[in-house]
Amino acid sequence: MWLGWILACAPPTPMRPPPANNVGEMAVESLIVTDPPPRPATEARYAATAVLVSWKDAPSAPPGVTRTEEEALAIARSIRDRALRGEDLAAIAAAESDALRGRSGNLGMWATGTMDPGFERAVAAVDLGGIAPLAETAEGWWIARRDPVEVRRIGEVLVSFQGAWRNTAGRTRAQAEARAAEALRRLDQGEPFFEVATTFSDAGRAGADLGLVGEGQLIPTLETAAWPLDVGEHTAVVESTHGLHVLIRLE
Repeated sequence: MWLGWILACAPPTPMRPPPANNVGEMAVESLIVTDPPPRPATEARYAATAVLVSWKDAPSAPPGVTRTEEEALAIARSIRDRALRGEDLAAIAAAESDALRGRSGNLGMWATGTMDPGFERAVAAVDLGGIAPLAETAEGWWIARRDPVEVRRIGEVLVSFQGAWRNTAGRTRAQAEARAAEALRRLDQGEPFFEVATTFSDAGRAGADLGLVGEGQLIPTLETAAWPLDVGEHTAVVESTHGLHVLIRLE
């Protein structure tokens, strides 16, 4: 699907399903909640910034982790305490998270039911801006801050060319540049977006509406161009590994 082609590779996120709690005989304080009490759901989406602290025998530990489970738990508790005292969790993530990608800690937006259940319930258990209880997943311990959900409905004209990822169009780069420039010219002149997409986009009309996307879900170059748009505004031609794009904010 074309939508999947332009969505960014997600940063490391809590995986499903969670492992059994194997802390053993270690006392686990109430701040560690692998299955927090349910909170009435008022939205279908969540967003969070999070730090991962793994240990060498965790089922999905990133490569190179050598600490023990007990050491990981002590570090996770310390990081959560620092966040509760006001230290920026994104800065902690950039310096200390074991996540392999997305080291700013921004997990972006996700739909209810798509994250590890224990992690999602931990995030749902606090108000916006709150620091969630520690949550254990297959990767290790997660320390998360619940962030506001910001979404945009984005439309796209995609023009691919030889050498672009999953190119099926067969056109040269010069041909693609001319095609994208003409699509942009028509949008500048006020032609309806979906008519332009039907004529020029390799995804056609059906693939032109990317739907609601959250911060961190688009390829970074596309997000940088599209996120500041007001409703109805469109970008200039933007290039990614998938080809040439003209993006519009639909909602």
